[in-house]
Amino acid sequence: MADETRNTIVIMGLGRSWVVPKAVADFELELEDGSRLVVRGEDLLGRPEMRLKGKR
Repeated sequence: MADETRNTIVIMGLGRSWVVPKAVADFELELEDGSRLVVRGEDLLGRPEMRLKGKR
């Protein structure tokens, strides 16, 4: 992931970048131990800094 806005995530790879809308996408991440984690884009909606403040 290269950048994030309120409604999109920018993913870089293979010499280019993709702007992906969060509301309609699920993101699958591979962790260091080889396990996979799926994050619903709907759960990421909103500005990144505001999500952190809201979890307290």
